[in-house]
Amino acid sequence: TVQRIQGEFAASQVTAVAAFGSKLYLLHGQMNQVLVYEPVNGVYENYRPYFAADAAPDLQLALDMAIDGRVYLLLGNGTVQAYYAGARDPWFELRNLPDFDMQPRLMAIEPDPEDGLIYLGDPDNARIVAVNKLGEFVHQYRTTGPELRHLEALAVTMDPHIVYLISENKLYAA
Repeated sequence: TVQRIQGEFAASQVTAVAAFGSKLYLLHGQMNQVLVYEPVNGVYENYRPYFAADAAPDLQLALDMAIDGRVYLLLGNGTVQAYYAGARDPWFELRNLPDFDMQPRLMAIEPDPEDGLIYLGDPDNARIVAVNKLGEFVHQYRTTGPELRHLEALAVTMDPHIVYLISENKLYAA
């Protein structure tokens, strides 16, 4: 069914959308908040803020968001921050990366909150970097062609385990 959700949503105010279970999460940069919608009798009408007042990181330049029970935010400076119940996860930090020149612009996440991976699309360096749920480097993907330089979207499924990407208006699966 078509539903109207409550809130002010002019062009470019909502920069990322994610779902986890039956909840819908909207990253609203101008409100500097992640809005959480829980359905009541199948209707997504009201939201609650994910972050306490004045406790949110600067979301004005957030590029992407992914959720597995924690909320992961990919920020414009290339960092990834993890939050649980609105508080920063002190255990998560990007570590042991292959180099310091990483500038991810896209993110996808495996749904398992402990054992899954986080995939970070880095078109400037033509790669996808995978880190674990603590932020430690696991591996990276590169291609011999230009596909990763023009990365537009990134997604992952678990069964079967496939990484999907869109590049130059073409869909790829690995």
